[in-house]
Amino acid sequence: MCVVAENVDDIDRSFLDNVRVMCDGASQIAGFDNAMGQTVRHSCHLFPDVFRAMLTLVTVLFADYGVMNCVCKQGEEQKRVAAIDEQCMVEMLPSHWRVWMLEQRKALAGDAVAMCGVSMDYANERLLLAFDPVSARLVRLVDVLQGLLNYIIVLTRLDTGNCNDYASSYMVSLMPEPADYFMPCMNTADCRLKCLDTYRTFEAALQASTAEPVFVSQIETVVESKYFSHRGVAPRPAL
Repeated sequence: MCVVAENVDDIDRSFLDNVRVMCDGASQIAGFDNAMGQTVRHSCHLFPDVFRAMLTLVTVLFADYGVMNCVCKQGEEQKRVAAIDEQCMVEMLPSHWRVWMLEQRKALAGDAVAMCGVSMDYANERLLLAFDPVSARLVRLVDVLQGLLNYIIVLTRLDTGNCNDYASSYMVSLMPEPADYFMPCMNTADCRLKCLDTYRTFEAALQASTAEPVFVSQIETVVESKYFSHRGVAPRPAL
């Protein structure tokens, strides 16, 4: 356990960083910015995130808590110093905990108790936040899996309905005004796969037309200010 606790950062740099680089490389092969590439990236990054979280968990439970249990449970100063010399220091421990115990040995009783409290709070916080990167990675993975499922449906040519099927209770058609608001969706992979023929036909008709097509829509509506209401205006007395 001493070897693991002493080399957590080295393991992260020398082993887990290499795995992260390979994960990014695999996602580049799969496309990176599409649904498949992002799914490969986040699912692959789960391994180093879980591995680092488990290292933190084991280090806190078996190294940090063990040292503080040996040193901080001693109430009187003489018992504390004797316990450090005869019990705690003889164990194989990481170097930073040996330095901490030497500071404990020189500190007064009140200062030693304060050091134990600060160190315990730090260890508890590390344990509490150990699996936060794993949870964040799972949230990202779930988000990109939605796009991957849509991508698979398009590739397998499953019957997903028709946007013009107004009689279907499972179909909702959006009629945007202005239409340009939704134009960025044409740059997505799903839209290119599904609607490429339609866009090519439109572009060919646009190039063949002599006049630039325009669309004009006029809507008459009553607009009420969000700051002032006609109900809040007192009527003027008749002159």
